[in-house]
Amino acid sequence: MAKKKAVKPKYVSFKLHGKYPTQKVIMYAAVDLIISLALGFFLQAQVASAFAFK
Repeated sequence: MAKKKAVKPKYVSFKLHGKYPTQKVIMYAAVDLIISLALGFFLQAQVASAFAFK
């Protein structure tokens, strides 16, 4: 019986362009998430009324 070849995934690792510390990347991601949640909450009524059919 022949052994099956191990299939390598297309993306083995994720690397940012540049040297950013992990703590700074996590902080920027958290700030981005907080801003997007706040904007989504405040703009929800305007978005819903824009798509509402009259």
